Amino acid sequence: MISATEMRVLDRNAQHFGVSILELMESALCGTGNNGGDGLVAARYLSKEARVTVLLARPPDQFATPEARTNFERLREVEILAGLDQSEEAIARADLLVDALLGIGASDELREPFASLVRQLNASGKPILSVDVPSGFGTNLAVHPTATVALHDAKVGMTPENSGAIHIADIGIPSKIATTIGPGEFVLYPVPKPASHKGENGRVLVVGGGPYTGAPALVGFGALGAGADLVHITTPAVAAPIVAGYSPTFIVHPLVGHRLLRE
Repeated sequence: MISATEMRVLDRNAQHFGVSILELMESALCGTGNNGGDGLVAARYLSKEARVTVLLARPPDQFATPEARTNFERLREVEILAGLDQSEEAIARADLLVDALLGIGASDELREPFASLVRQLNASGKPILSVDVPSGFGTNLAVHPTATVALHDAKVGMTPENSGAIHIADIGIPSKIATTIGPGEFVLYPVPKPASHKGENGRVLVVGGGPYTGAPALVGFGALGAGADLVHITTPAVAAPIVAGYSPTFIVHPLVGHRLLRE
């Protein structure tokens, strides 16, 4: 399984190494689509074999990403509806509901119009296929699908009880990207809150040094650069004054002796 954060890292790294989000959306549609923009790709492919209606949660001028907007513009001969005033009738007419409202990362309380749409889907009695995760997954209200097609890998917390039958679809992220560090790793760095106090954004203890003093200091600077705001360095007494001199932000704890290990 993979967490929502790890999936965002992969997406960004894939884009950095030349795999476009649009390509990932198209690859996902070998079996099904992805959230939002990928749901539109699903509609385009399914419309070749069936009558498809696309129900947008919000007007089409409110797409959050250029990829979703591009896929909307590629739709042809598909009925487009938007808003809650048309949702009940559209859901009642459907034989299969493809849930592509929300993706990974949702939390807390589900907002409108998504909350009402999720309730309508759950009350429909129709088979539901969720894309990547059931919409609302991780919030107080989620879709209860018949099946979920998880993109790249199942997400942490998914079970047959909350996601139905889980199928994993390869969306074309090269295997080497999963083991390569790229700009996606910046997603993992903590973002300090404006009102936070020292120590609330990460506490780090560095143990090192001895005859040489650079290593523990460099590790300390790295921790501060990554977002931690409280760095303790434990180092032999002979190195402690030098390490402390590198930065007033270091809290240095001298150890007895000249080395961490016996010679």
